[in-house]
Amino acid sequence: MRSIEIVGKSIEEAQQAALEQLGVSEAEVRFEVLKRPGAVAGLFGSGEYRVRATVIAEGQDEGGEVSAEAAAKVEEQAEAAEETEEPEAEPSDARAQVRQQIAERAQQVTADIVRFIGVENAEVIVREISEREIAIEIQTDDAGLLIGRDGETLDAMQLVVAIGANKGFTDGVRVILDTENYRQRHTEMLENMAQSYAQKAKDQGEELVIPDLNAYERRIVHMALYDDPGIKTYSEGEGHDRVLVISPVTE
Repeated sequence: MRSIEIVGKSIEEAQQAALEQLGVSEAEVRFEVLKRPGAVAGLFGSGEYRVRATVIAEGQDEGGEVSAEAAAKVEEQAEAAEETEEPEAEPSDARAQVRQQIAERAQQVTADIVRFIGVENAEVIVREISEREIAIEIQTDDAGLLIGRDGETLDAMQLVVAIGANKGFTDGVRVILDTENYRQRHTEMLENMAQSYAQKAKDQGEELVIPDLNAYERRIVHMALYDDPGIKTYSEGEGHDRVLVISPVTE
């Protein structure tokens, strides 16, 4: 089995970077957190996480770099597998109870943080509980304060909630924290940006580099352009210097 170690400012960033580098879906990887900063340091970005990602099922492109097309294929395979999976009995019920407990804890931790920040009259709602993800929504008139610049505050809160909610559980669940539909709006913005860069790359006939994207954002761009036969995307560089490259396909 292939295994790599990735460093990131958060567990999610390290995990997404590992998925991007390996070219596999989350369903095909087992994650292990090797190192994490102290609780307070980790919440606001002063510290790094080291994660080991071990591939359970093969799905890597040649060269180890994920292409948009390959990423799309493994996503489709994972979705198809989920749709044809037979329902399980007691073990599934047990996992469902664990996810419910994590969701309730995530809801409470989120509410505590919101109150600590000083946001009044906010309502914290569990929007969705799935096999791999729990979606938490904060309804408030002070969404801008919770989102922060480029989503940094919301990302920091999400990390705090994920750590607190999953503490003590062997099989953790990803926690997605959102307010005022920021996550969807941010995704749409990245997808539009990807299409704009792709068109410019084709018009100019040269590669374009997009810096300052985290692993999750780079993955969104990869996926947004996967079905464009005139474009290929890849990432290069290490750590915070890693960039996404959009390259026109020439005959």
